[in-house]
Amino acid sequence: TPIFDDQPTGSIGAVAVASALWLAVAWALGDMGQSEAQLRQTVSQEPNHIEALTALAWLLAAQGRNDEARRAFREALDRGEGSLDIAAAYARFLVGLLLTMHGFFVASLLVANAPLEKTMGIVQKIFYFHVPCAWLLILSTFVCAGGSLAYLFAGSERGDRLALCSAELGVLFGLCVMVTGPLWARAAWGVFWTWDVRLTSSLLLWLMLIGYGLARRYGGAGGRRLAAAMALVAAADVPLVYLSVNLWRGLHPNTRTVSSLAPGMRLPFFFSLAIFSALWGVLLALRMRAEHSQARLVELAIAIEDAEGNSA
Repeated sequence: TPIFDDQPTGSIGAVAVASALWLAVAWALGDMGQSEAQLRQTVSQEPNHIEALTALAWLLAAQGRNDEARRAFREALDRGEGSLDIAAAYARFLVGLLLTMHGFFVASLLVANAPLEKTMGIVQKIFYFHVPCAWLLILSTFVCAGGSLAYLFAGSERGDRLALCSAELGVLFGLCVMVTGPLWARAAWGVFWTWDVRLTSSLLLWLMLIGYGLARRYGGAGGRRLAAAMALVAAADVPLVYLSVNLWRGLHPNTRTVSSLAPGMRLPFFFSLAIFSALWGVLLALRMRAEHSQARLVELAIAIEDAEGNSA
């Protein structure tokens, strides 16, 4: 008799994955090496010992006692639902992080073997780092504006959290743009900074994202709404950042630079762009998880205060 014969098909995979996660934890803690009597004793003494309960379920399943194993699995999932969610989220983050790290290793090899640009030589390779960071600055700004719209017009707390997390990533990758840009400019133009329209509008965009965070922190009761309005203004600056090099003559390369790359430069560039975007996604997911957990802690603290007030 299958252990999960009466479970919906869609939940079997979730149960299996969650159980496998706890199986690894249980094995590492030594629970799988214990006898059935020892595991039952542990569970009776500590009802929320999810590792021991999961190990017991696998032991019963290995012995063909499927009904008992099924009950143990269900009990483990019921008792450890929050812990399993955390473990699954942590596992997804680790997988994403490992894939991203491997991708950066491959990207570094591709960039190292990319052909040299005739005028600037090896200094041009900053391009493979600078442009992806600039793209993520723009992406973060648009995501921040989208979350702010959801908060302003629909009162979405999730949208507000998304706006905050993406704004923080925008500040991070914007800082990378502001560091790599002058390094490239010094080699190409002979100066670290010039008030070119592209450079000025990019600096303005980065400062507005910093202002978003300051408004949230020090803006008082209306700080979140003020910050959301700033996010919309920042998004309005993005078209100016992108089109400025085409509308006004300046030192910065125009928007046709990417399309005019030599064939040997395209793969390293687009691969770097994809890996940086993957890193952005991993960081956003991690930051959103942390922000969600913090919001839940605040809700629990309020609930405890209310319960204590009612009992008093």
